Amino acid sequence: MEIPPKLLLQAIGAIYDGTISGTTNYPLYFLNNGKDSEYYAYRLRDVLPTRLLARFYYAKKGLIGLDLLWLADGIKSSYTGQAIFTIDRRRHCFDINGSPLNYILALQRDALINSCFSDFDKLEGFLEKIVIGSIKNLPPKLSSSLHIDFSRIKSPYYAFSRCFIKAKNLSSSIYRDDIVNALLALIDVIHQSLEILLKEKKIENEETIFCIRCGTKIPASSYYCPFCGAKQ
Repeated sequence: MEIPPKLLLQAIGAIYDGTISGTTNYPLYFLNNGKDSEYYAYRLRDVLPTRLLARFYYAKKGLIGLDLLWLADGIKSSYTGQAIFTIDRRRHCFDINGSPLNYILALQRDALINSCFSDFDKLEGFLEKIVIGSIKNLPPKLSSSLHIDFSRIKSPYYAFSRCFIKAKNLSSSIYRDDIVNALLALIDVIHQSLEILLKEKKIENEETIFCIRCGTKIPASSYYCPFCGAKQ
C-alpha cells in the first residue's frame, strides 16, 4: 500500500509548512476494524488542527479505505457542536446535519465549504463522511461506527473523515491528481468547519419559529427553511 500514503503526504505538504510525519505500527486512538491496516501520524505546526492520524486499510477487494482523525489541542472554549457531512448526489451538494442549528446553518451557507464540493463530486464513492465536533457531546454509538476510542482523546475538538480509493485506478496520473485535489478540499472543509465551530457563540434563548411545511425549529430571521426549502 505504497501510493495512497504518498498522495496524502503530497496533499498535506502542499498546505502545511514544516509538517513532521512518521510511520507507526501502533493504532493510537483507532479501534480494531478487522482489516489489515497501516498507520501514520503527522504533527502539524502552528495550525488548527494540530495533529493528524491516518489509517489505511483494505476495505474490500480493490478498495482501499482511508480514515483520518484530526485533533485540535490547546484550545480553551466551552462551545459544543457536532456536524456530519455526507454527499448528496442528487442535488450535487453536501448534506450537513447536526447541532446546534446556528452552527449547522453557518456550515451550510459557507462559500468556501460549498466551493469544495466539486472536487468530491468528480470522484464517485470517494468520500463517505466527515464528522466534526467537540469531544464533550459525542453522539451515542459514534465511537463504534467510526472505530475510534474517543475515551482516550484529551483534545477538546476533533474531526474525522472516511474515504475510499479504487486501487485499480491508481495507475492513472489523472486519478491520482483527482485524489490529491479531493484531499486538499477535505483539508479546507475541516479547517473551515473547525474555525466556524470555535467562532460560533452559543446563543441562549434564541428566538425561533417552526417551519410552515416540515415543522422544524429554525431561527426567526430565516426566509427559507434550511431543511425543506420552504419559504417562511
